[in-house]
Amino acid sequence: MKKVYLLFIAIFILINFAFSQNKGLAIKFVPMYGTVKVEQGKKYFSTANNDSLSIETFRFYISNITLLKNGKVVYHSKSNCYLIDIEKRLELEIKQKNLVFDAIKFNVGVDSTTNVSGAMGGDLDPMNGMYWAWQSGYINFKLEGTSKVCKTRNNIFQFHIGGYQSPNATLQTINLPAKNNSIIEINVALDQFLNGIDLKNANEIMSPGENAVKLAKLYQTIFSVQE
Repeated sequence: MKKVYLLFIAIFILINFAFSQNKGLAIKFVPMYGTVKVEQGKKYFSTANNDSLSIETFRFYISNITLLKNGKVVYHSKSNCYLIDIEKRLELEIKQKNLVFDAIKFNVGVDSTTNVSGAMGGDLDPMNGMYWAWQSGYINFKLEGTSKVCKTRNNIFQFHIGGYQSPNATLQTINLPAKNNSIIEINVALDQFLNGIDLKNANEIMSPGENAVKLAKLYQTIFSVQE
């Protein structure tokens, strides 16, 4: 009986090992406020601005995901754009197995070719609330919430960042070192993004332009791979 039990345990371990070897790669985006994971509608306190605020909407597009090893491409995503949404999806799956990498690169936003192709389906469906019109294209990054320093109705702030035409293109490329694990967790530091904005005097961007470009450049500081 003992031998049967040990055989069962051995088979169970082998099956789990085989399953783990066949798993793909998960890329998880983790919205953060300081050291705390952001939850929709929950209040957070900013010591930088002596402010309390909440996040109601947070969505952004990720495109052209690339994995690299020693500077050489080992994987490039076939699907061009993924919508990351605090309400619906914060994780992507790469089904290709046995990837060996030391860095990840991706764009925040939708490229110009896709923009001039007009509204599409799936993650690019206008029903997702991330499309302006064919003249302005897609919203790359949307952040909405409330802050006590905003002198707006109900203390609302709204940042809809997009634009694909020069000189107001907002697409940004992010390069990050990444350990060769089955999960890459990428923190998105919303506190750093909001601390870079004077919410009292600048609490709304709803179209492409110079101010949208300035905020898009903050993307370079808010993405980091969790150790």
